[in-house]
Amino acid sequence: MAGFIIGLHSLQAQDSRFVVHLCDKDTSNNPYSLEAPGEFLSQEALERRSRFGIVPDMTDLPLSPRYTDSISRHVSRIQNRSRWFNLLVVEAPDSVMPAIKSQPFVDSIARVAPASPTEKKTTQQPVKNTQGHHYTAISSSLDSSAYGYTWGQIQMLKGHHLHQGGYQGRGLTIAIMDAGFRNADKLPAFDSLRANNQIRSTADFEDHDGNVYESNRHGTMVLSVIAANIPGVYRGTAPKADFILLRTEVTASEYISEEYNWIAAAEYADSAGTHIINSSLGYSTFDDSTQDHTYQDLDGNTTPITRAADMAAAKGMLVVSSAGNLGNNSWRYISAPADADSIITVGAVDENGNHASFSSVGPTADGRIKPEVAAQGVATAVASPDSSLLYGNGTSFSAPIITGLMACLWEKFPNLNNMQLREKLIQNASQSDNPDSLTGYGIPNFSMAGNMGFETLAADAVRTYPNPFSKHFTLSLPTINLKKQTLSIDIYDIMGKKRFTRQFTQTLPPQVRIDALHDAPPGIYLVKISLNHELVTKEKVVKK
Repeated sequence: MAGFIIGLHSLQAQDSRFVVHLCDKDTSNNPYSLEAPGEFLSQEALERRSRFGIVPDMTDLPLSPRYTDSISRHVSRIQNRSRWFNLLVVEAPDSVMPAIKSQPFVDSIARVAPASPTEKKTTQQPVKNTQGHHYTAISSSLDSSAYGYTWGQIQMLKGHHLHQGGYQGRGLTIAIMDAGFRNADKLPAFDSLRANNQIRSTADFEDHDGNVYESNRHGTMVLSVIAANIPGVYRGTAPKADFILLRTEVTASEYISEEYNWIAAAEYADSAGTHIINSSLGYSTFDDSTQDHTYQDLDGNTTPITRAADMAAAKGMLVVSSAGNLGNNSWRYISAPADADSIITVGAVDENGNHASFSSVGPTADGRIKPEVAAQGVATAVASPDSSLLYGNGTSFSAPIITGLMACLWEKFPNLNNMQLREKLIQNASQSDNPDSLTGYGIPNFSMAGNMGFETLAADAVRTYPNPFSKHFTLSLPTINLKKQTLSIDIYDIMGKKRFTRQFTQTLPPQVRIDALHDAPPGIYLVKISLNHELVTKEKVVKK
C-alpha cells in the first residue's frame, strides 16, 4: 500500500519536499504484473473491480522498485508514492535534485513544501483550508425521537426512512480523509464502533507514526456525523458501516504537498476495499503563493487532488467532498477537489433548507453545476473530542450527512455502481430539474431515492420459458421503475450475429414474448439484458 517511509538518511533541517514524476513503470523489470493483480491489490479491491467490470490497468501497477531504490539513495526519505500517477514525494536537500533529475527514468521534479514536516498540533483549531467553522454548545432539549439532536439534519433528507428499512451502512467501508481524529479511540460516542471492530484501520500520511488519534479534532467531528451512536441522544447517518481513518491534512501550515498526502491515502483506501471516501477538505491558496490554484484550474482536470478524486471514482469508489466555506470571501467558489466531475460535492443549508452564506458556490471553470447537492451545515450536531455535543457550521459537516446516507442507499442497492448511485441522488433532489450554483440540484430525498429512480435488476430475477422452445419463448422480468432509464434486450446467435433488439424507456411489462426466432435455425442463442447500457445478465436459450 502507498505511504510507507523508506530512506537511507536522517531528515535534515534544510530538506524540502519534492514530487518526482517517473517516465514509466519499467514493466520489463518490474516484479509486479497485471496478470497477477492479487500481488498488489487486496481481495476486497479486486472484488469491487470485478463486481462493476473494472479491469486493473497500468495505473494500478506499483512503481518500479528499481527506480524507487535508485532515488532512495539520494534522499532523506520517501514521504509518499502514487501508483496511479507514477510519482514519488521525497524529502531531500536541493543539492541532490540535479542528480535525481539526470536519471533517465525521471520525467520532472517540482518542490511541493519547504523543509521537514511541521510538528503535529493538538490545539483545537479548525482545519485551515476549511475556514469558517463555528461551534456552539448544545443546550436545547432533546427531540422526542430516537435520533435526539441529529433528528433535524437526518429528517431533512428523509434519511430516517432508509434506517427504518434496516439500512444503516452494513457491509460498506467508508474512508475519512481529514486532519486527525483526536480521542476517537476513547469517546463514548464511538463505543459501538470499537465493540464491533468497525474501525478497520488507520494511517497517517503526513507523520507516518501510525497514530491518528492525537492530532486535530476536526476528523472526530466529521466521523461523529456518520458513525456516533448514543441511544436517544445522537445517531449518525450510517452507524453500522466500517471505517478507515486517514490523516492527510496539516493544520499548522498549508502547502500543495497535502494534496499528495491525499492521493496516497486514496490509493490506500482503494487497496483496502473502500466503497466511499468522505473528504471534508479543500484547497485553493497556500502559504507559498506560487502554488495557489486559480479559478481556471477548477476545470475538473488540473489540480493533483481533483485528478485523484476522479481516479478514485474510476476505480469504483464513491467520493463525497465538501464544497468549502469560502462563499463569504472574495474567492467565493468551491475548492479542489470539489470540482471533480465524477464525485458528489456537497454544499450547506440551514435547518430551513436555505443556502448558507458561507457555503462555496459554483459553477466550475468549465461551466458544470457545483455543488451537486446540499445538506444541513448550519448548526449541525457533532460530537467533540472532550465528550461534549456541539452545533457546528461548515460544509465539512453537511458532506458526511450525505456520505452516511449514501452508504445506506448502497446497502439497499448493492448492484448499482458508484456513478449510478450519484445519478440516483441527483434525480431525487429538490431542484433536479432546475439546478443552480448555490445548492446545485438541491436537497436530496432519500425516501424517494430508496424507492424510485434507478432500480437494481437482479440477474436471478429474470426467467426464460419454455427453454428449450420451438417457435417463441417468454422473458419474465421483475417490476422496476424506468424513470430516465433504458432497459435493452438483445439476442445473438452462436456466431455473434444480432437477431433481435428491443428497448424499454417508460414502462416495462412483466412478460416479454419473443417471436423473432420463429424461423431461425435450431441451436443455442444468447439473450443479453442491459440496464442503462450496463449488462445485467446473459441467458442461454435453445431452439429445438
